[in-house]
Amino acid sequence: MVEEMIASLDAAGKQDLLPLGYAFAALVFKKEDQREWLRKRFEMLRDILEESWAYQEMVQKGLQQGLQQGLEQGLQEGELRALRQAIVDVVQERFPEIMASVKKRVQTIEDPSLLRLVIVKMSTLPTAKEAQQYVRSVGKDRKDSYKSR
Repeated sequence: MVEEMIASLDAAGKQDLLPLGYAFAALVFKKEDQREWLRKRFEMLRDILEESWAYQEMVQKGLQQGLQQGLEQGLQEGELRALRQAIVDVVQERFPEIMASVKKRVQTIEDPSLLRLVIVKMSTLPTAKEAQQYVRSVGKDRKDSYKSR
């Protein structure tokens, strides 16, 4: 059927639809040997595929999605870095003696709202001992709020 599809599209001068044919054929072929055959068969048509509007449209959409995901991930990582740094700054100013343990601990927290809470708490706790105890307990009741690296 794939060979017939390729021949029919070629005869009709519709090579620009080959990427769609490839995508539809990929939905049917489940076994690895079938998939490998399909890859090889369409590899022979790669030049034609890459020039088609449909292929370029699919590639463009994939690039846009990848860029969007990368941007979102980068923004989240930037926010986490900034929040962690704010905690370090507060601790450095108020309780420099516990800096190393706090810095290590906050690097494991992945939840921005939890990091904001830590900033507030570190700003208001009266002693280094209380701050140290608080940091040790952070996230214990919210197991999904942080992860170890």
